[in-house]
Amino acid sequence: FKVSFISLEDLKQGNIPRAIVSEASQNETEIFNKNEQDVLKAAEEILAFNYPYGLASQTASYQSVSEIKRVFEDPDEADLIKLELTKEGKLKKNRYVENSLRKPHFLERVAAPKAADIGTATHLILQRLPLDHEPNAAAIQDLIQDLVQIQAIAPTVAQKIDIDSILQFFESELGQKLIVNHENVFREQPFSMLLKAKEIFADYPKDAEDVILIHGMMDGFIATEKELILYDFKTDTVPEKQKSVFIEKIIAKYQGQIHLYQKALEQATSRKITETDLVLLGARTNIIL
Repeated sequence: FKVSFISLEDLKQGNIPRAIVSEASQNETEIFNKNEQDVLKAAEEILAFNYPYGLASQTASYQSVSEIKRVFEDPDEADLIKLELTKEGKLKKNRYVENSLRKPHFLERVAAPKAADIGTATHLILQRLPLDHEPNAAAIQDLIQDLVQIQAIAPTVAQKIDIDSILQFFESELGQKLIVNHENVFREQPFSMLLKAKEIFADYPKDAEDVILIHGMMDGFIATEKELILYDFKTDTVPEKQKSVFIEKIIAKYQGQIHLYQKALEQATSRKITETDLVLLGARTNIIL
């Protein structure tokens, strides 16, 4: 490259060495021939450029539903940051990443099993149980021992799993549907979908067309010719006192997450969901949303 110096007076009068002019593009020549105010105005417009997708740069093009559903303290995603969702499934904030890394297992102190650990183990059992027949307590206990043997579940966690709540679920109408339609049951289904950012972030401009890739895992669904039933297990503790009040709080807590799952399943199957069940194992009840 070559550096040349030209005085302001020469630039104004157009006294530019031919060598520079010949090397300059047509656009550059036009700029040289403009007066000083025009050049400054053009420079200011460039420097004051407003990026039209500024909000998109504050989020990410990829968003895991795991990160979104951490808002609901889902036991499957116990280590992700807490966020706030509206009941329509929108984030109240654009920030959804941790500023620090999780502490390694070897640095963690040995403690009593957390509710999240028990919830994760319960989900694993519900994922692994055969559905071609109704399970009994012995079958569930055998599965738990198998999972302990392969170190998928810690022994201390295994002792805390509520086998009765699982048995009562399979006695329910939804549980029986899983058994009867076991060939049409899809468990732990991963999915990806594109959603407009304004559908995820509550404070996103309504006229913005930015899209976000959503990826996640739904507990399961039943897909028959007549029905498409989405279901999701929750292991939240529900005390007998004021049971109905706690159930209402849990429904409000998980509505946003279920809303995202509904969208994903309908997009993937090109069908309308006929029923959505929130299975509250701790309350021994299924809620149809």
